[in-house]
Amino acid sequence: LRCNECRPLILDHLFGLLEAAEIAAVTSHLAQCPACAAEQAQAAKVHGLIAQAAKMGFPAVRFDAPGAKPAAAK
Repeated sequence: LRCNECRPLILDHLFGLLEAAEIAAVTSHLAQCPACAAEQAQAAKVHGLIAQAAKMGFPAVRFDAPGAKPAAAK
């Protein structure tokens, strides 16, 4: 696997979306390529931050439908 073939698969690898042969190819490439391994590590870090944020509450944030009148602030 070359870098230009591996990089598009990094997120799919991280999310467990690859077939067994693809997993083996990406894992092998990441073990041999510091640049792609660094990109995978960065993607994993961002994934972790997003997962944490998804579990947090944001009580001060309101989402109104487009064109709807904003609700009065409490």
